[in-house]
Amino acid sequence: MTRMDDASVVEKYCESLDYAESVQRASLVRSVGKQVYTDHKLCNPGVQPGRATAGVRDASYHKDRMPAKNWDNIVDLMVKTENVMASFVPTTELRRLNFARQLIGYKTMRATCDGEIILPCQIFGALGFARNVHLSSHRDDDFAKSVVSVHKKGHGYGLSDSIVAYFCFPRLGIAIALRPGDILIFNPCEYHSISSRCKNSEQIYVTTVYLKTLVVGLNDNSRPLTDEQEELVVEYQNNK
Repeated sequence: MTRMDDASVVEKYCESLDYAESVQRASLVRSVGKQVYTDHKLCNPGVQPGRATAGVRDASYHKDRMPAKNWDNIVDLMVKTENVMASFVPTTELRRLNFARQLIGYKTMRATCDGEIILPCQIFGALGFARNVHLSSHRDDDFAKSVVSVHKKGHGYGLSDSIVAYFCFPRLGIAIALRPGDILIFNPCEYHSISSRCKNSEQIYVTTVYLKTLVVGLNDNSRPLTDEQEELVVEYQNNK
């Protein structure tokens, strides 16, 4: 479904991730409860809520510093990943996301050409990734299911590939083996972590696509509600 059984597709995608890492100003710093362990930068291209100001940035600075083909390549795989997710999650989850997008109009990751949107994501707002990374157990305040994958450059993915890392849910006592290109859809509100790579000789890219609740809420409490939103607030309070 992602066409990553073709080694050339994997190569182009990993090269695009390399380019995004090269323009990242510094490694993304997470909270004390979300320690990251890697010798490379933790990168976060995509829609981002303002940290010192209200509002949401349409795209991170990576978009302006990367060749359009590399940015578009990342967005293209995110769209394919959404199609995979839509094939497996309950319909109620998709309806909730569609309704939120129609009601609020939150921003998602997108590719543009001459100012025109040519390839928009329907769900995800951003991508987080790093090479050879492992994370401490943590939870994320996300609005929807997230998707984690692990990639190896120059390798067409197949069913007989070796396990490269484990995605763990310590509270549940579960560790899920990940092979290159596997797509794991998970609840980010459940404690989770990614293990170190199984072989130190391998170079792997751990990627997560997600939708932050702050992005959906537009990160601006000064915005007036529409009439429809006001009606929904009253309905929610009456049913609480």
